[in-house]
Amino acid sequence: MIIAVVVIVVAAGVGVGAYVATRGGTGGGGGGGYKELTLDCPLPEVPLSVPRFKVVYRDVAPEEIRGLAEGTFGFTGNLGEITDTENDVGCLYLYIEDSGQQLWLFSSGAIGYTSGKGGLSYIPENLPSYERAKEIAENLMQKIEASELIPENYGVQFRDVGPAEISYIGGEQTIHSLSVGFDLLLNGVETSGGDVHVRIGENGEILAFGGMWRRAEENGNTTITVTPQEAIETLESGRFSIVAGIPPEKAVIKSMELAYYIRSPFQKQDTLTLVYLFEIAPIEEDGSEGELYGEMVPATDEPFTL
Repeated sequence: MIIAVVVIVVAAGVGVGAYVATRGGTGGGGGGGYKELTLDCPLPEVPLSVPRFKVVYRDVAPEEIRGLAEGTFGFTGNLGEITDTENDVGCLYLYIEDSGQQLWLFSSGAIGYTSGKGGLSYIPENLPSYERAKEIAENLMQKIEASELIPENYGVQFRDVGPAEISYIGGEQTIHSLSVGFDLLLNGVETSGGDVHVRIGENGEILAFGGMWRRAEENGNTTITVTPQEAIETLESGRFSIVAGIPPEKAVIKSMELAYYIRSPFQKQDTLTLVYLFEIAPIEEDGSEGELYGEMVPATDEPFTL
């Protein structure tokens, strides 16, 4: 019996809801902050308040997940259940023990799927073109939308397509799969953590899918109590960081926007918190910009938990 739950989230590039695990560049900010943090983008326009969204949980029916598995992902299997009473999280899943194929449907509305294939041992001979991969991913999203599994108030927009897994052997590059990423908007506002991606392999086979949205309904308004300038000061000082490691001495903020933060579907979340979402490039020793990484800072005084 397979109970392991691994929703593979591989972003083709750094975008909203897509973070790298550690900072690039040369460390040395010391004390957790930056020595020099430069703004290279417009400050976001911030309203006085925005709608507050309350997360809505509901039980998942077996026929619901079976219909999704058969109609969208073309398989059926054994039914299992995961219940975390402490975090008020519930999930039904279908699995095929021999192949590792699994599908999860959470009480919060999130969806995760894996074909059981992938990794560096997976060597495809015929990956689709980027254009074809985008078409395959968009067709899948249309099926999921037609099944009314994308919650109300959300919009999904294509973000990027590119290699998901790459290896180098003897100087030769092998692309093992492609990833198509989508931005998830809630009431027209970006989300952070609400990643939507499709991973594609041999002959366009869907290897994995993640729809990390949460069913939510409007519940009053949230007042933005932190200005963009204050958020930058908090980031520069190192008082709040979601990224492991010492920050680079110098870095450049390449983008900054307001977003709703969505936690992992395995974690309880009552309301969707407002944050400032940053994309940052470390400045290397030669003066060039390194690989982008993501940061965020709370935009309100409401309780915030990663």
